[in-house]
Amino acid sequence: MFDKRFFQRFLSYAGASSLVAIGYMDPGNWLTAIVGGNLFHWWILPVMSLAIVFAIVLQLVSARLGIVTGKNLAELVAPALSKPVRIGFWAFNELAMIATDLTAVVGTAIALHLLFGWSLQVTTLLTVFDIIIFLWLFKFGVRRIELLAVAVMIVVTIGFIFVLQPHRLAETQPVHEPFRSFGWLSVSLVGAIIMPHNLYLHSELAKARPYNRENDAEVSDMLRMAKWDTTIHLLGSWVVNVLLVLMGWFVFTEIGHSNVMFSALYDTLKPTVMAPIFAIALLLTGLIASIASTLAGQIVMTGLLKWRLPMVWRRIITRAFTLVPVIIIVFLYHGQEQALSELIIVAQYSLAVMLPANLAVMWWAMRRLPTRWQFPPMVQKIVVGVALVVGVFSLLGLFM
Repeated sequence: MFDKRFFQRFLSYAGASSLVAIGYMDPGNWLTAIVGGNLFHWWILPVMSLAIVFAIVLQLVSARLGIVTGKNLAELVAPALSKPVRIGFWAFNELAMIATDLTAVVGTAIALHLLFGWSLQVTTLLTVFDIIIFLWLFKFGVRRIELLAVAVMIVVTIGFIFVLQPHRLAETQPVHEPFRSFGWLSVSLVGAIIMPHNLYLHSELAKARPYNRENDAEVSDMLRMAKWDTTIHLLGSWVVNVLLVLMGWFVFTEIGHSNVMFSALYDTLKPTVMAPIFAIALLLTGLIASIASTLAGQIVMTGLLKWRLPMVWRRIITRAFTLVPVIIIVFLYHGQEQALSELIIVAQYSLAVMLPANLAVMWWAMRRLPTRWQFPPMVQKIVVGVALVVGVFSLLGLFM
């Protein structure tokens, strides 16, 4: 039976998870999933699906922490850390923000290259001007940006469905790669999906919804809305990631692993209107992902250190640190897209390396919730299990 009140409440809440979900389909996800599909076909799908399931659980934890306590994750853990540890942990997370923004920079630069034909050296330098777009979007508020993220998710999903035309299914041939490559790429895919900054971002966005934290009924209602919002958006990101894997499997078969790049897919789509739509979707996901990482960076810095910068300066500083390695790679390799593609994979791997420490503080915070809002033991075990598994495999991958 249709519950009109529930639907109205859900619409008033919906969107808190959209900026989180868009991070699961940013340019880093695109490339990692496409390469995984090209190299390992359906074998990479269980890894990706399991990562999404864990991501849903972790984001539900993040949302509950924010809604129940009225504080984001950084604010919750800050009092338990000494000042030197807080500074160190903040610097550690800044590296994660830079790694996230790096994939957005590369995706934006490649999208501009595809749309206008300019060299990657030029388009990389032009990404500094996304600050203007950033400021313009922020005039409309975070809520409007969330709605834009939802719209981009829908466009990307529909676009990828059109890309995967049925006649491409017959083109696939297996590609054999060593198990080491599978392990490295699996860890990179986990890092691309369960991104550290999203743990902080969602706890802030969830608590920012209007409700009375002293009223248990309202808190329960908010948690219910968060559960639906998180599950719907992240299942949407799972669909997009499945389409990306299938794209790598079917569309790139004849191209081969060494040419699994955005430009190769763009060239494949050129005879159709899907080519510019693909490039625009890549551009938009890169821009929104960079906005999300900037917001998360501000949340972590303010929560841990009580420092607050104007958003424009926050954006400029993050982008300045991000552009340095990208510009070096672009000019060192004379604008070769393959070098930037490999940089994206490394950035996703680094996010996986940074994940366990952030899951540890999340586990600490969730154990200190009031008894009536405690998580079942299984959820706590999942958080610890994900931290241990990702930590072990990411460290093993560094020495393989």
